[in-house]
This record gives sequence, structure tokens and C-alpha cells, in this order.
Amino acid sequence: MIIPDHHIRKAQADLNIIEPFVSEHVQPASVDLTLSEDVQLFGQPDQAQEGDLSLRQPQSGTIGQGVILPGQFLLGSTREKITMPADMVGQINGRSSWARLGLIVENAGFIDPGFSGTITLELKNVGHRPIKIRAGDRICQLVLSLMAGRAEQPYGSPGLGSSYQGQEGPTLSAIDRA
Repeated sequence: MIIPDHHIRKAQADLNIIEPFVSEHVQPASVDLTLSEDVQLFGQPDQAQEGDLSLRQPQSGTIGQGVILPGQFLLGSTREKITMPADMVGQINGRSSWARLGLIVENAGFIDPGFSGTITLELKNVGHRPIKIRAGDRICQLVLSLMAGRAEQPYGSPGLGSSYQGQEGPTLSAIDRA
């Protein structure tokens, strides 16, 4: 069951799921999250070569008032830290206003019960023009859903190998640690 606006506010008051929480960012069935200033940039679009593994060699930086060029890919993150209770899951979706400019905002999409940390976002300009983004822009939306019950082993439980528990800022892939 997707949680509506008034239940989001109540859950926030009771459980402090989003920190910092901005009440004005609550939508009818989601909460807008904002872009932090830290980014991991993976080269310029014209530098990519077939078989290039430069994803493992990112350049750290800050977005400030930056531009994402056509074809460019970077990792960003939310300013907000999300702490999911054991009976709730989250889904991150890009905002349509950004998608209409050609900016795809993705993450693995799903936030497990028990997860705590900022959300790493994969940002890619699939359009034909540069897109200006700034730290603090409302970049994505968090949809919260109530589960039928509590997870027996929430994310971060011993033995699960929860690679991203407690992450802060844009976090590189842990695929080689899996």
C-alpha cells in the first residue's frame, strides 16, 4: 500500500524517516528529495571508448551550479538521509520535469526495510542539450509503501552482506565485493 501525504507526515513525525525533512516537499503520494553537492563524474562523453572501464576511475567533485552534457553520466546523492523502518519500503523515481529535459535520474530503485543512508543517484543526460543542475534542486521523489508485516532480517542484518548500509554521498558500485 502506497502511503499518502497525511500518512507520510505522521510517519515522519513518529519515525523520523527523512532527515532533514521539509514538509513543503510532500506531494500527494511521495516526497521530493534534493540533490547534494557531491558528485562522482565518469569522464566526458567524447572520451568514452569501446570496452572502457573508466567507471572504476571517477573524478570526485561538487556540482555547485553545474552542467550535465549530452551523454554524460555521473553519480550524485540526496542531501537527505533515509532510515527505513522494518515494515516499510521506498521507491525512488526521477521527476518528470527533469525527464522532459532529457535527464534520467535513477537509482537501484528500491530501498529495503532497515536501510539507512543517503541515496546514490545515477544521473545521465540522454537529451541533445546541456542541462543545468544545482545542489539543492528537487531531483527525485521517494514513494513509501507499507509492507504486510515487519521484515525478519532488515537490510543491514548480520550475514546479509548489506554493502551500502550507512552510505553517505555518492557511493561507487560494490559489485566487485559481492
